[in-house]
Amino acid sequence: MFAPFQQGALAAHKGGTGLGLAIARRHVELLGGQLQVDSAPGQGARFFFSVVLPPAQGPVGGQDQQRYQKVVRLAAGPVPQVLVVDDVATNREILAQILERIGVLVRQADSGEEALRAVEQARPDLVFLDIRMPGMDGVEVLRQVRQMYPVLPVVAVSASVMAHEKQYYLKCGFDTFVDKPFRLEALYACLEQVLGVQYEYARPEMTAAPAAVDFGGVRLPAPLRQRLRQAAEMYNVTEVKGCLEQVRELGAEERALAAHLGELVQRFDLASVLHILERTADE
Repeated sequence: MFAPFQQGALAAHKGGTGLGLAIARRHVELLGGQLQVDSAPGQGARFFFSVVLPPAQGPVGGQDQQRYQKVVRLAAGPVPQVLVVDDVATNREILAQILERIGVLVRQADSGEEALRAVEQARPDLVFLDIRMPGMDGVEVLRQVRQMYPVLPVVAVSASVMAHEKQYYLKCGFDTFVDKPFRLEALYACLEQVLGVQYEYARPEMTAAPAAVDFGGVRLPAPLRQRLRQAAEMYNVTEVKGCLEQVRELGAEERALAAHLGELVQRFDLASVLHILERTADE
């Protein structure tokens, strides 16, 4: 399963290269871990790994990335209409859901030919166009779209993210490039760059623990406190957040503690989380 393989000519448009698991396993091994799999017939498969890493020494992500993570919706104004073109339904749905969640109007097309018909019927404000599609590929679709609407913004979408490939797409006439798998920050930045949209952002939560709360007097169930400590020591943010959800259900003081720890987790300050947990006690 982890051995590299190649697709035959007939599978050229099925997606993937046969190297993903082999590369992922090697990356995990270089980090000192091991990629493992649980699989059962009819139930699917789970791939997982764990590695021990040192804590980050600086801010995680730049200011722009942190800003896009707080996007709630589009600011008031004209609503952009976007056409999403991809022959894979799952890819279309994921991208459409991300865009619709913030207020973008989305239409979908599953082929280059359908995309051209959709553009001709109702010109969108922006087209997200997959490069690799059977029949008419993204580059050919772009060429014909430009004949109809020379200035219509078109964004190349592809899992091929090598620098020379991106440069090729831009030379073909695409306005910019978005890679797969989709990242919210990249999509929001793309809309802002290409269409000039503005966003409404989440306000800072006013749920910080009151100064009067003495965390030293907070008692947590021993198994939960132990899980929380282990997750924080491993910098397992997902597990820490799951534990904090359980802490919130215990009472008022515990909700205040969970809120305070949650803010530290958002800043990836797990060292401070551990320091505060040392002041609590087992129940």
